[in-house]
Amino acid sequence: MLTAKQNYGPGTKQPFGKRVFFALPFLVLSFLAHRIFSYILAQPAFHSTVTKSLALGQLEFNGQVWKLPTQLSPFALLVTAFSPSTLDIDPVQKLQAVSFIVDLSPLWLIYILEAHRRANEFKITFTLPLLYGVAFKLRGIGIVGPIWFFAHYVQSPIADYAAKDWRLVNVAAAKTAGVAVFLAFTMPTLAMYYLPNPTHRLVVNAIWQAFPVLSILLHYVLRKTIVKDTTRHDRIYHVEADMPYIRIAVWSFASISALVFNAARYTSSTSLTTIYFPDRILLKSAISSGDGTLDLISGMRLFLQVDEIVCFGAAFLWLAYLIGDLKEAEMTSVSWAKVVALAAAGTYLIGPGAVILLSWWWRENILATKHAKGSVGPET
Repeated sequence: MLTAKQNYGPGTKQPFGKRVFFALPFLVLSFLAHRIFSYILAQPAFHSTVTKSLALGQLEFNGQVWKLPTQLSPFALLVTAFSPSTLDIDPVQKLQAVSFIVDLSPLWLIYILEAHRRANEFKITFTLPLLYGVAFKLRGIGIVGPIWFFAHYVQSPIADYAAKDWRLVNVAAAKTAGVAVFLAFTMPTLAMYYLPNPTHRLVVNAIWQAFPVLSILLHYVLRKTIVKDTTRHDRIYHVEADMPYIRIAVWSFASISALVFNAARYTSSTSLTTIYFPDRILLKSAISSGDGTLDLISGMRLFLQVDEIVCFGAAFLWLAYLIGDLKEAEMTSVSWAKVVALAAAGTYLIGPGAVILLSWWWRENILATKHAKGSVGPET
């Protein structure tokens, strides 16, 4: 039976200003991260350690010396910043960092897939993952992530998916995105923390810093050379052609994220609170004093913890808004109590990266099979 309801038919214009207003918290989170990061990086002890290491071309901690991979000089600053975790100088920081960065793989996968969705072809504010990736490396995902979520939410009303082929992700891109992200992002992340040779870890970290370029380039090569792009045919005859490939990528990355998250939890006697949440005294010191005691080690631990909290806080807010869109369009009847309970339990059990990716996948299935009020299609 075909039904037609008001509000979400083809050509419907949803209030742009309303979406911008509701998305403003993303910009607040980005600004908050920017301010905290600025305080941390301005700490005299932090700044002097980094400057000295770059000038000497080596790192010195507790009487040990590691040579910086100066042949990869554009990334020497970032390699130095990550060294307390990659060299296991701060074991707690290493646990948080490896779990956090692996959890970013699902977000990077989402960025790439959204960039290749038919409905997003001309939405350049959030469909340039290379731009966001480079900015993320230079400024921190805590600053850049909320901006991406802002742009996506503002420009992705449910009305944009009134026709099912608008939801379709380019099939060649869907087939190869998971492989590209794993090879250029996830695998180097694990290598730079678990290779036995510290020097090799530093070199891999330097290479990993270029993941925005490497992953996008690899993805382009793979989708143009090793798979057939059937999008033109599928947009008419098989609008769910991308789903099997996205499903494999989603469950693979969710599993990896969950495994690494729980490895960080169960291979250490350190509490989750200590691993993932900033020390209140250090945070207060960084914000309230320009001559605090944060050095490279304590400063980077605080930086990465704040980075993760702000990034995934924004991600959960983004999902809440997208679920709100689905509820308003009568595409789901899930209660907010259930949403909150599942998000909280899921984050505790499998980590935020897996929860975000699986929630995005749940929404993807709804967009592929349900019809919003006002659209025309079979009753579901």
